[in-house]
Amino acid sequence: MRRQGIRRLLVLSGEHEWCREQAQRLAATLPGDWPWVGENPPPGLSALPSRAVRQLLGQERL
Repeated sequence: MRRQGIRRLLVLSGEHEWCREQAQRLAATLPGDWPWVGENPPPGLSALPSRAVRQLLGQERL
């Protein structure tokens, strides 16, 4: 998928703590670029402000 330029987006929805736990679990077990959209990212994840997401969608993250 990477060679073909295919990307995926995963949206977690639900209780705050459950979503946070699921995001951390996924980032720890699956390879990939895991930006955190919003405030207070878990350790090891980079944070993007919510307002920046629209202009970043479809772009490569360097």
